[in-house]
Amino acid sequence: MVSPAEQHAMHQFFRARQYAVVGASADRNKFGNKVLRWYIDRHLNVTPVHPSQSSIEGHMATKTLGDVMDQAPNPYEALTGVSIITPPSVSLKLLQDAISDKRISGFWLQPGAADALVVKWISEQPTDLQKKMIYSGPCILVEGDNLARMTGRL
Repeated sequence: MVSPAEQHAMHQFFRARQYAVVGASADRNKFGNKVLRWYIDRHLNVTPVHPSQSSIEGHMATKTLGDVMDQAPNPYEALTGVSIITPPSVSLKLLQDAISDKRISGFWLQPGAADALVVKWISEQPTDLQKKMIYSGPCILVEGDNLARMTGRL
């Protein structure tokens, strides 16, 4: 069941000026690549985040999430929606490190990126931070088009 905070996050996510896919993959069979291509196919400004790849699907990759926002030309353009396709332990560390960054409009943890520990950690955060999280299971590949249309992004 989706909480009111998560419903808010779903509507806020597409207000971003750019998007980052943490856990992007060059392997077209992996969800990290499929999610990246979802953004590319919709002509949304997206950057893959990968610790060792320099380019994925023709887009320059960055090593860290912070690099994505630091490369924006101005603070307005730095507002970023983050899709996370990583193992839960990596997702938790990422969230703990980036949760308070005002340049992030929202985090969308794709199915498999959150486990009970991640959900517990999210539930312990202040409501304003919980309102930045989509984590209960919806996938951007399934729900993304409808939400993006509702917010005027597509």
